[in-house]
Amino acid sequence: MNLDNRTRLAIANEVKDFIIERTQDKHLDKNNQPFKPASGYSKSYKNSLDFRLGGKTNAIDLTLSGDMLAAMEVLENKKGKITIGYKKGTENDKAEGNIIGSYGKPSGNPKKARDFLGITDKDFKNIVDKYKNESTVEQSEFNRDLVDFIFGGL
Repeated sequence: MNLDNRTRLAIANEVKDFIIERTQDKHLDKNNQPFKPASGYSKSYKNSLDFRLGGKTNAIDLTLSGDMLAAMEVLENKKGKITIGYKKGTENDKAEGNIIGSYGKPSGNPKKARDFLGITDKDFKNIVDKYKNESTVEQSEFNRDLVDFIFGGL
């Protein structure tokens, strides 16, 4: 793929912003589905001071402090590949816990997972379509493989 650096970065940032907005405002996962009721907040969390101070409701939006979603960034931007995710650290650990449903445990539980890090082909195409005229790349060169989503850092 022959995207210039500016176009790749603009697409990456728009994808990142789309994921954050979809998660916070619409409470949807990477497939545009509502977070599973089975993955609702624990009773102890609902009774916590953090929950009350954060003005939380039963709608899962992954934003008690907003730090986890705000820490998402473009980790790699090179010809043919853009990687969006997290650097190693606390927010990466929170993201991993949500994505695989581990929440500090050694293994994940798919029933508790809230996999927000990703985008559907349709949503990705809608974003990329905005940039087709700004680039010298032919339409056939735009494809879904451009963006990878990772957690765990590089």
